[in-house]
Amino acid sequence: MGESLITLKGSRNWVAFISVAAKWTLEDCAKFPSQFRKEDSQHGVLNPPDGQLCVKVKCTSQVSTVLNGMLDQSFRDRASQKDQGLKLVTVILQNWKKCDLWWAKDSAPESKMAVLTLLAKILQIDSSVSFNTSHSAFPEVFTTYTSILADSKLGLHLKGQAIILLPFFTNLTGGSLENLKHVLEKIIISNFPMKSEEFAPGTLQYNNYVDFMKKFLDALELSQSPTLLQLMTELLCREQQHIMEDLFQSTFKKIARKSSCATQSSLLESVYKMFRKEDLLSSNTRQAFVDRSLLTLLWHCSQDALREFFCKIVVDATDVLKSRFTKLNESTFDTQITKKMGYYKILEVMYSRLPKDDVHSKESKINQVFHGSGVTEGSELTKTLIKLCYDAFTENMAGENQLLERRRLYHCAAYNCAISLICCVFNELKFYQGFLFSEKPEKNLLIFENLIDLNRCYTFPVEVEVPMERKKKYIEIRKEAREAANGDSGGPHYISSLSYLADSSLSEEMSQFDFSTGVQSYSYSSRDPKSAIGHFRRQEHKDPTIQDDILELEMDELNQHECMATMTALIKHMQRNQILPKGEEGSVPTHLPAWMKFLHDKLGNPLVSLNIRLFLAKLIINTEEVFRPYAKYWLSPLLQLVVSENNGGEGIHYMVVEIVVTVLSWTGIATPLVNIRKVF
Repeated sequence: MGESLITLKGSRNWVAFISVAAKWTLEDCAKFPSQFRKEDSQHGVLNPPDGQLCVKVKCTSQVSTVLNGMLDQSFRDRASQKDQGLKLVTVILQNWKKCDLWWAKDSAPESKMAVLTLLAKILQIDSSVSFNTSHSAFPEVFTTYTSILADSKLGLHLKGQAIILLPFFTNLTGGSLENLKHVLEKIIISNFPMKSEEFAPGTLQYNNYVDFMKKFLDALELSQSPTLLQLMTELLCREQQHIMEDLFQSTFKKIARKSSCATQSSLLESVYKMFRKEDLLSSNTRQAFVDRSLLTLLWHCSQDALREFFCKIVVDATDVLKSRFTKLNESTFDTQITKKMGYYKILEVMYSRLPKDDVHSKESKINQVFHGSGVTEGSELTKTLIKLCYDAFTENMAGENQLLERRRLYHCAAYNCAISLICCVFNELKFYQGFLFSEKPEKNLLIFENLIDLNRCYTFPVEVEVPMERKKKYIEIRKEAREAANGDSGGPHYISSLSYLADSSLSEEMSQFDFSTGVQSYSYSSRDPKSAIGHFRRQEHKDPTIQDDILELEMDELNQHECMATMTALIKHMQRNQILPKGEEGSVPTHLPAWMKFLHDKLGNPLVSLNIRLFLAKLIINTEEVFRPYAKYWLSPLLQLVVSENNGGEGIHYMVVEIVVTVLSWTGIATPLVNIRKVF
């Protein structure tokens, strides 16, 4: 193999020398002065006026080595980097076109990798050539980079080296940025599987794909580019669950947290446009744009970016929500449902994260934009949206048979949005009762019948060997209980099903029915200001004194319902903020509050769908400390559900155990209103 040798004597002018050396090194052998082309030695000898230089160049790698060596030398001295480094880069870029054979289609992969190595060092010294289209060398450098990315002969593992340089080029605008995006889209089409799970773990294809995706996501994190975010969102949302879903989500969170307010606004707008566009998107893909990208950004960006975003979209959002459904064309109907559902989820974040004054006051910019005037009462948006939500989740479904599951999800989104709105704006119980816990059966305007799939067959196993996985989600409904992205004290905890009886003599007797090895609890801290994202840990017993600080959700089918987390947080919010009536200490309430009676009537009515009663039972279990003072009213309907012919499974399954555990924890403060034997 040839070698490169540089011998310099009398280096009075290093800058001048490397400039000349770089220029001559880049010259094609045919263009070298004849005295440097010696047939017998296959290399040239150069003697510059102020020194002696012996350069042996035998192949591309040797030329690359010489140039990289010169660039490395400029890196060693920070003080001179701006001077000699920039001059060296200028000379190399002026002669860049003379190296075009290095990245030609027929050139060896090693030659193309040598170009990337050289380009990487050039960009570290002077990155302007990657985004300044007025730079004299920009066309050649941009063509070099895109041609390597688009090269069909390079494998994904080699293109991954090119992706490392991608953040330098994402500052482009206009046609150049569109060209770059087109090249990246071709990489995805030509090299990526339609489903990420197609490559078997451990195979070379799988490893190359995962490595490339990590570099792609790193490029997004470093560049915070809206264009890259759109590409990553499209890639993520074309399948239901990506094998690297968690890494996508963590990257989206990072760019939302770390970027400036202006960049956050651009990122939000880029994904919002994807959701809004009128292309023939599938409803699942459009919904995924919101659920798996836009909402992640909204939950983690700054409040300033949120205010700016909602000022831009609030009119469009309410216009879509006000529009009437077109049921004659099912495809159009499905798109309308998806858009409305998306807007309810987006607006839920607004009421969850922003203070009341930002959404419900005379000074609210968002409300002023919605109203179209700077002179407002402050409540215009609230009044409009709460009516839209209520009309949506109490929709009369009698005789309907179109897109029933999609409409159920739509009802859930509207109900969750209403919860966030009510909790943000109101502290009076009458608003909670009137909008969230009241129906008009005579008009067939029902709530739970619209939220819950009445035809689903819940079958709870007697024992679960492995805890069910569940996507992490925000479950608190107000900012003060949610703003907690730092730290891990509030991560999900596993809590034993028998935690309510931890200090009770019944604990030992009930332990034979405790299936906590399989069914654990999923919980978040709801007060700790460091309580949003964390890790899993085991907790054998739960101290009743901290029960108000933990929001428990068992990892079962019922708790995965779209409204369970929000309703659980709602009831805890009502208690924490003293919205619920407070009885005298030690006294037993003489009647149920109206909102609780609404739930009681549903649970105690055997004509009500089993799935609704199971849902309500689970809601009571999740918030048992709120229902505890009224335990005497709840013992009978809960036990009736346990002994009913159909209670979600056979034998003493874990849902039965949960209900019995809760009931037994109440027996010290309440007895049933009816003879317990009649229940059995």
